[in-house]
Amino acid sequence: MALDVLPVQKPAVLEGQENGKLDSDILRSTPGLSGGPTVRLVETATRCWVAMTAAATAAGITLKTSSYADSYRTYQVQVSTFTARYQVEPTTNGYRLWDSDGNGTRERWYKKDGVATAAVPGTSNHGWAIAVDVANASGARLAWLERYAVSFGWSWELVPEEPWHLRNYSGDDIPAKVLAYEQEQQQMSEDNAYNGDAHGNGIATMAATYRV
Repeated sequence: MALDVLPVQKPAVLEGQENGKLDSDILRSTPGLSGGPTVRLVETATRCWVAMTAAATAAGITLKTSSYADSYRTYQVQVSTFTARYQVEPTTNGYRLWDSDGNGTRERWYKKDGVATAAVPGTSNHGWAIAVDVANASGARLAWLERYAVSFGWSWELVPEEPWHLRNYSGDDIPAKVLAYEQEQQQMSEDNAYNGDAHGNGIATMAATYRV
């Protein structure tokens, strides 16, 4: 089964925003599963992530990110990641162009030996808070993602080099599987609230719509 690479639609909330320098009020934080790092994404990507991780959990697969910076990635972290993997001294590994000092001229930055590719700072989908790096994306976990990720609004970017890197392609068009999950959660919340009141405890509360 192939890793699908689909074109990305950005959600409207990103209009007027700067990559890696997003307003904090458009980010949503979700606790990581099984002790994993908190995941920070824009709301539409968060909805897709929560629904997908819930479905994976039901199938016995835990999805979490590799580190705190492997969902939303600030511009400063993008710079540190890029400069750890690229250098101005020539190598035979290819190069990327980056205006590192902001003077209007892009320099050649050559990839170091034995490192993964990194986006030029200010261009990463992590900087738009619509990408995640899934920890241990191999074996049964990768097989599950290959089968189901697209239906939850996710696809790959660099294949086969980065099977762990998923980006949310669906923008504001929330996939049917995500909407179905949310409707199920809403119904469960309403049922729980009703049953709590029926037993007279008076303290049942509505669960958050996107909580796993």
